[in-house]
Amino acid sequence: MELPPSLQNSPHLLSQVLGALTHAVILADLGGTVLYLNPQAERLLGCRAEQAQGQALSRFFMPDDQDFLYPNLLHLAGQGQTFRGELLLRNGQGQGFFAFLSLDQVPPAPGQEPLILMGLEDIDRQKKLEKILGKANYGDLLTIANSIAHELRNPLTGIGGFVNRLYKSCRISMDHDQYYKYIISNLNRIELLVRKVNDLVALHEPALTEESMGAVVDEALRARGEEIARRQITVHTQVEDLRLTLDRQQMQRGLSILIDNALEFTPQGGVIHIEARQEDNCCRLTFSDSGRGIAPQDLPFIFNPFFSTKADGLGIDLAVLKRIVQAHGGSVQAQSQPGQGATFLLKLPLERRRAIRTTLLAGQASGQ
Repeated sequence: MELPPSLQNSPHLLSQVLGALTHAVILADLGGTVLYLNPQAERLLGCRAEQAQGQALSRFFMPDDQDFLYPNLLHLAGQGQTFRGELLLRNGQGQGFFAFLSLDQVPPAPGQEPLILMGLEDIDRQKKLEKILGKANYGDLLTIANSIAHELRNPLTGIGGFVNRLYKSCRISMDHDQYYKYIISNLNRIELLVRKVNDLVALHEPALTEESMGAVVDEALRARGEEIARRQITVHTQVEDLRLTLDRQQMQRGLSILIDNALEFTPQGGVIHIEARQEDNCCRLTFSDSGRGIAPQDLPFIFNPFFSTKADGLGIDLAVLKRIVQAHGGSVQAQSQPGQGATFLLKLPLERRRAIRTTLLAGQASGQ
């Protein structure tokens, strides 16, 4: 395919100006046909300019983005609008890579059609390093915690066994009973700590499937049904029929943590409110109880591992909850006033992708 006259008559524009840029540059017409690649684009895409010219620009987009993202970008360019964002693209060999994409419309010369100017910055290495570094410090802490738990597990078993044997062979007075119970209760506490550390460390990446939030909430409540009935707790639920992409088992575990927390602090005959509704592109899940509340000075730390407001607390469960929610791309926070209960607010994405990747922009569906 020949270049438009405006470009044919301006060889210096292509060879010197665009060729001298440090970023990859692609020129295409408004229909998405590739007209030009500068040398940086050839290297980044693994494709010579001669091979790409006359081909569809869509060849550099992932299959999942052919139905929405790609036509939306053409639509934006056709309307004279811009786009800036990080995308997963593919090179001439079909391999995916991360790039920062800048898309603009080149104003037309008299009697000519406008063009699409697409700039690409290779950020693939940067994104991979960010992912590694983002997990490094937290991963180191989990490794240390797991090692400590492992080193404690075997000695605990031995100590417990020897304490039992000593108690049975040397029991003389009621004081010995008291000492024995004290030792065993603390051994059990350490064993529980080891088990909860294992729970935190063993959390895997979510296995995502489409699930009903209402069904997940119902199952978590049913699992604690006997305790709720025994404590005469009233549970009010207002859960919209929302479908989310999540790990059902992990999310039930997270909700069970909230239910157990509420049951622990809510008095006999208290109330628990659970509400789930759509807010923008999120499921907003609020979980409130009528318990004693959380002191203001403690609120910033309750999701930290090993922080607890109870003298005998372990401070692991809420850290597990936070890790589950964040692994699902969501957020969790707590609000409370002493004596007025506590409210936990979870926000979980209904759709992880941006709207430009999931919905055609206005006017396209009707063919405009």
